Amino acid sequence: MVVSETAASRVKEKTNLLAMVVSVLTTFLTSFSTPYLINSAYANLGGKLGYIYGVINALVVVGVFFFIPELKGRSLEEVDQLFASGAGLRKFKTVETKSAEELYGEKIVSKVTINDEKVHKESV
Repeated sequence: MVVSETAASRVKEKTNLLAMVVSVLTTFLTSFSTPYLINSAYANLGGKLGYIYGVINALVVVGVFFFIPELKGRSLEEVDQLFASGAGLRKFKTVETKSAEELYGEKIVSKVTINDEKVHKESV
C-alpha cells in the first residue's frame, strides 16, 4: 500500500486512517452509482461509463506523479529525515540522509525465529 510507505512516522496512523476513509467512500460511491449510470432507465451510458473512469484514472496518474515521492531503497528512518528536511517531493532523490546505524551509533541486531529456534542475525 502506497500510503503506509510514504508517510512520516509521526503522522502515519492519521494518514492511514484518512486513506481508509477515502477508499471506503470511493468504493461506496462507485458501487452505488454504477448501476444508475449504466441502466437505460436512468443515465443510459452503457459502455461510455468507461470513458468517465478512464478520465478519473488519468487524473489520478498525474496526481501520483506530482504528489507521491519516490522512496525506493529508503529505510523508515530515511523517510522521516526526508520529510523533516522540508525539501520538495520531487527533490527527495537528491537529499542526503543517514542510515539507522549512523543516526543511533550502534549496530542493529535483529532476532529471527526459525523452526522455534531463536537465531541472532547481526547487520553490519
